[in-house]
Amino acid sequence: MLNFVKVDFEQHVDKLFQLLNERKFTISHDKKTLFEEHSNFVKFHPYREWCLVEADSLLIGTFYITFENIISINIVTDRKQWFPDVLKKILVNYKPLKEIKSLRNKDFLINCPIDDFELKEILKSSAFEEIQSTFKLVR
Repeated sequence: MLNFVKVDFEQHVDKLFQLLNERKFTISHDKKTLFEEHSNFVKFHPYREWCLVEADSLLIGTFYITFENIISINIVTDRKQWFPDVLKKILVNYKPLKEIKSLRNKDFLINCPIDDFELKEILKSSAFEEIQSTFKLVR
């Protein structure tokens, strides 16, 4: 059974740090995140919704939804088979916020690391279409 547990700072900060450091693919964080920085981020997170994901009472990852209608799902590598079910449950239980032109899409978006080919295939087979590639300035 799949279960979403709303993130609570006191209960989950250590688990979230562990999961962060186990990620194979990343987009927005530096792999050298210190626990103090992580702890501060968790305490004041900017997300609309942030949950731990459990499958059969085993912690398998997290997801968050931003106020810009972006979904991020992070499942530990050896549990990726759960990704389609997690995505489906999110889409059943959450709806996108109303569109704000140039700020928020009317639909949910998912950012995918460039080298996560498995995730790309899952998304393409789940009614998501690829709409852009994003580039960052490397300094």
